[in-house]
Amino acid sequence: MNEYLKKIVALEDNNDRFECFNVLLKHNIIDIKEIEDYYVDNVSEDTVLFAKWYYDYVNDKRLEDAVIKSRNAEYIYWFALEIKEANIPKLENAIIESESIISQGENARYICWFAKDIKGANITKLEDAIIESYNTQYIYWFARDVKGANISRLENIIIESKSAKYIYCFARAVKGANISKLKDAILKTRDIYYILLFAMDILKIEIKELNEELYIKCTFLDKEERQKSLEELKTFINNTNKIEDTPKKRVKSK
Repeated sequence: MNEYLKKIVALEDNNDRFECFNVLLKHNIIDIKEIEDYYVDNVSEDTVLFAKWYYDYVNDKRLEDAVIKSRNAEYIYWFALEIKEANIPKLENAIIESESIISQGENARYICWFAKDIKGANITKLEDAIIESYNTQYIYWFARDVKGANISRLENIIIESKSAKYIYCFARAVKGANISKLKDAILKTRDIYYILLFAMDILKIEIKELNEELYIKCTFLDKEERQKSLEELKTFINNTNKIEDTPKKRVKSK
């Protein structure tokens, strides 16, 4: 490796690295192909930055192939976002493959971001991938953040997960959520904390002394008595106010 190149890539600051490259290239001390070779063989976030800074002087398709070969969902996402004329279908396939083969759900966030941020992304294909990740958090994120997502389909997956937390979050933050259906689902979870949150935040039921007493019963009594109290709370919720499928005011969950 060129001695200058070895010293420059060791610099911590991105701007310092590329400013040094500029000086060396200007004085023909290093050839840009040498730098390109390095970033093809050593894929990192700098590979994307290099492709962006020197787009008109490098083989961007070669760098793109290197990023894809890395199977790193983060770098694939950033390449699609930052590099003009990036091959979106090819990168999309790569980010889906990185999800299923390597991360087993860990990189599902990048599938969400790819669908949300990348012009020309195939939303249905990415939605299939996010569902196959079995990651309830990112299935919820996809429904909340991605334009064109199939809300009803994702809602059913969230309900099937039986996660009281994400049933509540879905109802609270996803436009077009079926509140009646989600209400029935959260009551079946028997999770008193999120049932009460749903009642207060989504159904706008005021929790007065009766409900506070029920909460104490559901939380602190022995199992048999707690279940009786939970049934009482569910009856109260079902009989209190007629709800709409879409709340008048929504606040995004974090």
